[in-house]
Amino acid sequence: MIRSCTHLAFILIAAAFLASFPTLGRAEDIPKDIPWKIDRLTAQRLVLQAYPYRFLPSDSYVYDHFDPPFFIFALIDRRMRIVAIQNWFAVNAWTGEVWELAGCYKLVTRAAHLSQLEIRRRFTKKELKRYDELSAFVPFCIFDDTELDTDGDK
Repeated sequence: MIRSCTHLAFILIAAAFLASFPTLGRAEDIPKDIPWKIDRLTAQRLVLQAYPYRFLPSDSYVYDHFDPPFFIFALIDRRMRIVAIQNWFAVNAWTGEVWELAGCYKLVTRAAHLSQLEIRRRFTKKELKRYDELSAFVPFCIFDDTELDTDGDK
């Protein structure tokens, strides 16, 4: 019972931490005239396709919350005595693009790309004209490794 309470408390604290950070782009910038193209379950499948962590079961990818236009997921490792969040992911609700929030970059795999092409086919011609705009939304990232220079040259 104590272990379950500890797990739940850890998940709630981590979720509250991540939920406190908005996506890049204000709510008024999010187009209201284009419906989301995927749901939470599709987003979870896309995370699994883009980041197949072979040592953990697929139910380790836990839905956290919806921060328009992103579904947010945590990769949770339950194999140890305490629950450990291994990583955070965001999935664009229009395009299905998967972001790794710990490094602030899009994850690209063949399986995820094929699914994203199928999602793109759901767009009307009018919506397709705005695809780049929808794809340009960037989630809040925990750490942006594109700014990291390990050689000290910057």
